[in-house]
Amino acid sequence: MDVPEEIRARLHPVVFEVLSEKPWNEVNIRLIAARAGVSSATIYKYYESKEGLVLAVVREQIIEMTQFVTAHIEKATNYRDKWYRLFQAQLAYNCLLYKSDAADELLCVHLGG
Repeated sequence: MDVPEEIRARLHPVVFEVLSEKPWNEVNIRLIAARAGVSSATIYKYYESKEGLVLAVVREQIIEMTQFVTAHIEKATNYRDKWYRLFQAQLAYNCLLYKSDAADELLCVHLGG
């Protein structure tokens, strides 16, 4: 079943947030639901478990990152440039994800993120 964009947009950032704050065994669907402002029933309608939700979020993040990096390195004219652009794209992508850290803010400005 496809997850509506509104639900996905609320859940996915919260999953990363909660997992960065608490150990795996302290994270549960009720906590994620409360932080995202949705009911546990809504989450279970689209995901069969905590593991299923986290796997879906990670999968989506990997696809998004792959598309971002691929678009960035396609402009390269040689292997050296490809490696440079790959490294630059990975840094820029992380910068887009984690803009709260001061070091990443500076990196964003430098890399145009």
